[in-house]
Amino acid sequence: METARGHAGLVAVLLAAALSGCHRRRPPPVPAPPPSIHLSGRVVDAGGHGVPDARVLAFPLQGVPPPALAVSDVDGRFDLSTGAGTYRVLVEATGFPLASRPSVTAPAAGLTLALAGEGHAIAGTVTRAGTPVEQVTVRLADEAGGPARETRTGPDGRFAMSGLGEGTYALRAESGGFASATARGVTGSGPAPALQLAEATTLVGRVTEDGARPAAGVAVRADDQALPAGEDPLATLARTDGSGAFRLGPLPPGRYRITAAQVGLILRRPVSIDVHPPAVPQAITLDLLHGARLSGRVAGPGGAPIAGARVRLSGAGVDELAVRPGTLPLAAVAAALPPGVTDTMGASQMALTDRGGAFALDRLPPGIYRVDVTHDGFQPLGTEVSLRPGERHDLGSLSLAAGFPVRGRVLDETGAPIEGARVSVTGGPGVVTDAAGQFALSLAAGRYHLVAAADGRGSAAADATAEAGGAAPLVELRLSRAEASLEGLVRDAAGRPLARARLAARRAAADAPSDPPLATATTDAGGHFRMARLPAGELRIEVQHPDYPRVSVPATAGQFAAIAVPVPGGVIGEVRGSATGALVPRARIEATGPDGATAVADTKGTGTFRLLHLAPGSWRIRASAPRMRAAEQEVDVPASATLGEPSVRDIRIDLDPA
Repeated sequence: METARGHAGLVAVLLAAALSGCHRRRPPPVPAPPPSIHLSGRVVDAGGHGVPDARVLAFPLQGVPPPALAVSDVDGRFDLSTGAGTYRVLVEATGFPLASRPSVTAPAAGLTLALAGEGHAIAGTVTRAGTPVEQVTVRLADEAGGPARETRTGPDGRFAMSGLGEGTYALRAESGGFASATARGVTGSGPAPALQLAEATTLVGRVTEDGARPAAGVAVRADDQALPAGEDPLATLARTDGSGAFRLGPLPPGRYRITAAQVGLILRRPVSIDVHPPAVPQAITLDLLHGARLSGRVAGPGGAPIAGARVRLSGAGVDELAVRPGTLPLAAVAAALPPGVTDTMGASQMALTDRGGAFALDRLPPGIYRVDVTHDGFQPLGTEVSLRPGERHDLGSLSLAAGFPVRGRVLDETGAPIEGARVSVTGGPGVVTDAAGQFALSLAAGRYHLVAAADGRGSAAADATAEAGGAAPLVELRLSRAEASLEGLVRDAAGRPLARARLAARRAAADAPSDPPLATATTDAGGHFRMARLPAGELRIEVQHPDYPRVSVPATAGQFAAIAVPVPGGVIGEVRGSATGALVPRARIEATGPDGATAVADTKGTGTFRLLHLAPGSWRIRASAPRMRAAEQEVDVPASATLGEPSVRDIRIDLDPA
């Protein structure tokens, strides 16, 4: 009976609900989705053969929404699902130049997108310990850049990729914890590549944001250290998880540059690491920072705003590498995006002031910067600024004074003009050459030392005169090609490798000590270093380390440099009054040693002093104090038996009353 009543009540409720629904407005019908619109066709080479794995992108000519993307099949056929409208179609395929169709109206079928050049094929084998291996991933990319392709080996360990353009390719085989060395310079007409699997390494690490919070979803990349940043065609990629952790591999033996990228953030510094299986490297930590903003206003002598002034920012003490590398968009995507959309950032930026003389530079890595302001007819202005992560710094008004012109041109070794070369006054601001290699600086009257430098080339220096009327002759500076490199090892005289030593390469006969170096590098944990883009010939390498004396040694580009830094010595002593024998506080100690090396110290309130990190050899130590006559003493300083400890003790310098 109770159950029957329960069922009756439920029926009543359902009936009431149904009746009440009869008096309500019915919901509107869900509109049918619009019919699908397609752009379809085939990607072919100059011979009419289908090109597989080509990326086809369609960009609406109205607005800037993301492009539609399709990848061609083995016969080169593609099918893009789009909306009605007019599109710009771009095609990117491995080894082929970028192709485009400026205006295509959707829907459209049977499109033929032709690429320049004829397709080629590359076939080879993958073995491990001499045995063919199947189902191994083989990655291939054009060494000149562009999209990569993948395939898998068959039961006989063979692989093949067709529809490749002219050019040279890099290939690598990967399977689980194994990888082959990267084969470079492979062509369709050359010998079949034979890739041999060997034990590889998977790197682990973590990415943080501003040194604290874990950074999730960040792209992490491993590049061959021997190649310029971002130019490894077969870079290994990974992405961090929710805790900021990543796994990157498998990597064959070699030296790698590890970077991370996230929109709106800047990498503090990349990590260089040696991979030599079966040794497992330590975990890697990468830090991404929020960029800073620098703004200001440029005015003339009377306070009137100067429009079109160039404000150039260069790293005076930026944390290591300020480039924020990462996975770049396809060349086809980048070509279609409006200016300013691509997300890259370097240690040098430039802005032009607006009609009100105002300027702003965004997304700057934290560090110390040099700000150079130039405009025709005015003396350049240079200043330094220190930026913290995420800081908004206003320089206020920067006033330029009228100046006199110094003009010239920068040429290569054949006499051809070099565009984009930087010409600067030693210790001051600079300008960039135009398409004709010409430059102009407005300076106060006087004689100046100019230095010119350009990417991929050495530097050159010359003296110039600025005078009223601009009658001084044109200055000509020639830059030689810098295609050489220098690798080496830095150790101390006891054979210990010097980690984190800073090196600067200069010409064997530099024009001035303040001229910028040709290249710089920092040694790794094993004391190794590599410098690229150096001019061929003799060089001078300066080595600095906080625990060792600074040294300058000769080297030759292209030859291995084994650099030995002397184990330093040190002196502990005291300064006393000759009449009373009392310790002299606030005495100044100045020391001059081998090759003009110098060191300074103070006795402060104790009357004692310490001079450490001295190059072994003869040192002249001079002590001075208020109301006392200075005195000097010769000291022979040997190398210390224990690094960082003094090798000479109980030196006493007596000062007579003045």
